Amino acid sequence: MSIFFFTAVFFLLLLAAVLIGRAVRPHRIAKKHARKICGLYVQYSQTEHSEEGRWEKTAEAYLRSRKYSGPDLESLVTLIRCSCEDFMARQDVLKTNRQKAAELVRRVLLAELSLRGLTRRAGEVERIHGLAEDAAGKFF
Repeated sequence: MSIFFFTAVFFLLLLAAVLIGRAVRPHRIAKKHARKICGLYVQYSQTEHSEEGRWEKTAEAYLRSRKYSGPDLESLVTLIRCSCEDFMARQDVLKTNRQKAAELVRRVLLAELSLRGLTRRAGEVERIHGLAEDAAGKFF
């Protein structure tokens, strides 16, 4: 009797660990993608003679290399580009500080997570603020 109980408890703990891992993993992936894509955008936005559409191609190539593909890839690139352009239009790129960088990364994370349908969970926005602060601190 006790061996069945311990086996059941073990498998329940294993299942809980897998489910928690799946819930945390998209945030790490989103944070990594957001940092890289923000970096690409800032790099190309500071270049005076940037080829039109070059940023989108680079971001799309990056996402494809990271196995992020599917019908939403183009929408993801467009959402992130619009989020970055909206932020950069209101802020001077050269005067970006940690708070402004966090806002940029937060917008990108929200765009990516909403595309994956993850923002519907309770408390997601609060977690995104923390991720954005962390990502901005490491990036800028």
